[in-house]
Amino acid sequence: MRYTGTKVIRRDGVATRKRIREACRSDRARLTEDARERRERLRDAIREERAALRGRCATRLAEARQETDRAIEEARKSAMHLDRLRKVARSPAQNAAAERARARRAETIRESDDDVRRQLSPELAIVWQSVRGRIKPSKRATRLERFLEWVEEHQGDAARILDEHAASRFGEESEEDYRERTRPTRSTGTLADAEVPF
Repeated sequence: MRYTGTKVIRRDGVATRKRIREACRSDRARLTEDARERRERLRDAIREERAALRGRCATRLAEARQETDRAIEEARKSAMHLDRLRKVARSPAQNAAAERARARRAETIRESDDDVRRQLSPELAIVWQSVRGRIKPSKRATRLERFLEWVEEHQGDAARILDEHAASRFGEESEEDYRERTRPTRSTGTLADAEVPF
């Protein structure tokens, strides 16, 4: 047996390690490419599934909207038909009485609006003007009481309405002038100096 030197063994070892490194590099590159292709296929599949789901959802939503629109239209037609039947069933005198009652109700609501407005501060009157259509009296509370409850429960909404009103008035009068005009005045005189109303 022929003795091979350490140089040859080292050279063979270097060559073997080089082949192993190249094989590993090639395997890693192949795995990376394979993983990239799988990710792309998965991304495409997810994209297609989302598009199909979006289409199904859009179709279901459109069908639900159409069904709701149909139901609303049917209810509207039914109410109109019922109203026509009532009008036909009533005598002319009853129709005239119903019309007068509607006119009286509208007048009462207008008068009620003015009564409530007279009892409010200027700031609350601004809020009242915006929400008066939503405030209805109940058996236990007047419109004024219901409005004051609403303001207490919806302070943020009331503040927003006042801010919007102030912003719309800002072009007409400065904020400082507005505050000066709306600031409550304090009496500096004594009780004897004040005018006595009686």
